[in-house]
Amino acid sequence: LVLALPGDLLFEAGRAVMTDRARAALFRLGGALSTVANQLGVNGHSDPSPVTGGDYASNWELSTARAAAVANQLRAAGYADPIVAFGYSDSRYDQLPPMPPAQRQLMGRRVDIVVFPTSGGLR
Repeated sequence: LVLALPGDLLFEAGRAVMTDRARAALFRLGGALSTVANQLGVNGHSDPSPVTGGDYASNWELSTARAAAVANQLRAAGYADPIVAFGYSDSRYDQLPPMPPAQRQLMGRRVDIVVFPTSGGLR
């Protein structure tokens, strides 16, 4: 199961500090996910546009910092198992389905929460 979260709903442009609304929503989601025994992965993605200004020198650094921010929020919400976090930058941008360029750019800027299939179940 992959939950694709649009980056513009989680973060301000070029930043990896979550908005208050995003933090509250992820806290609720993390509470729900804490009841399952599946391992989670958090994958940060970007579009190919170069990062300008801000705290990050590259899209790779920004996507990694965003993945870590989401993973940390899930941990704070009570998800106690290990979380695997990756920053993919724009390395998977070409795998997006065809769509208008502006929509494709928004889809590229996302954080995916991956619920891995495992034996287990509810806690």
